[in-house]
Amino acid sequence: MNIDLSKILHRLLCIYAFLIPFEHILKKWFSIDTILKPYRFLAILSIAVFSFMMTRNRSLRIRTDFQQDIFLYAMVIYGLLISLFYMITTPFSLGRFYNELFQLVLYLGVFFTIKNSDFSKQQLYQILYSLLVGVFLNSIYVFYNFYVLADYTRPKGYMDNPNFLALSVAVTIIVFVKKIDEVKGIVRWGLLFALPFMLYIFIISGSRTASGSLLVAALLLLVFLSSKAKILFLFSVVALSTFVLTTRKIAGPNVLLERIRERDATKDPRIYLWKGVIAASEKTNYVGLGLGQFEARFPSLYQNENHYQIREAVQFGYYLSAHSDYFAILITYGIVGLVSFILFLYTSTRKVVLALLFYKQKEKRSFFELQLILLAALVVFGIASENLGNALYWLLLAFATKSITFLESKTQKLQNQPTANLLHEDTIG
Repeated sequence: MNIDLSKILHRLLCIYAFLIPFEHILKKWFSIDTILKPYRFLAILSIAVFSFMMTRNRSLRIRTDFQQDIFLYAMVIYGLLISLFYMITTPFSLGRFYNELFQLVLYLGVFFTIKNSDFSKQQLYQILYSLLVGVFLNSIYVFYNFYVLADYTRPKGYMDNPNFLALSVAVTIIVFVKKIDEVKGIVRWGLLFALPFMLYIFIISGSRTASGSLLVAALLLLVFLSSKAKILFLFSVVALSTFVLTTRKIAGPNVLLERIRERDATKDPRIYLWKGVIAASEKTNYVGLGLGQFEARFPSLYQNENHYQIREAVQFGYYLSAHSDYFAILITYGIVGLVSFILFLYTSTRKVVLALLFYKQKEKRSFFELQLILLAALVVFGIASENLGNALYWLLLAFATKSITFLESKTQKLQNQPTANLLHEDTIG
């Protein structure tokens, strides 16, 4: 009896993606608070199956994406070396280190699995669609609590943070709009009805950070969409905005608008956190503190800070995240890690842009258009949000940077070009 491990791996990743929006479902339903959440269990299974495939089939090689991702892996390796150095030379929090290492290995492992598996374009879309189904169901739960039960606290559903809810909804909106321009019939009508609902969920999630990401994504969408789709998208945004602004009592509080209007720079801790990161980095000559040590040293790093949220965290022995991928990488992995991560983003973006320039047919370009849009949204989202410990971010990053080609003849042509090492991929979609 032959077992298709590749198919099993793909199905496990689809279930993993579907479960990501339900991170705290065990806690809400059964009061079970465990580190081994359902989606993490599926992540472990997926990595185990992929590892078994690698060991059983010795001819199975690391794919060419590894060359592009080498800067990302270099950042992680450098961070581990710095952590080991501080572990034997300074007071070191092993608990924080193990916690951050567990999440990093788990999500990076899934990232590595997706990037180095023989998945076609259709299979990659299926993984993404599984995520979107989960996001849509979580959004229904959010709508029920907010609109029906009138629970006007800033919603997050089953997810860990309202910002991650907003990011997941923003991605869903991006894909819905993109697909409305490509499909016909009942599927198009279903997406048309679902789009205003998702826009409403995005508004009540109240994320200014995700708003910036969605704005950048929308601008790119308007470049790639057909004229009819552009008009439809703009009409949907205007119609929903008008409804929410003019019928507040019916629609509930406009969380996003209220947070923008009431914004006070002195209340937001981000600037103060970033200043603290820079000051701490200067003291360590920008070599980084190692995994988990920013959180462990937070009270000592910010003991003289007067911002009320930071002061409260220090008094209770807690910590705040750096609220930025780039500042978090700087304080954890040092300037070497930050430069490596930026180079990874640069090579990934360059590869997708080159693919867009190479492929002319709309059906083939569509995949790379979506990759570029999602990658841009993640880059912007990372400016004011810390995501390296979030499964949603790593899954989207894997999809947005995964190499894929369509025809062998195209591949052969690419091999003769200077940029072949960025575009070439054996997977046929």
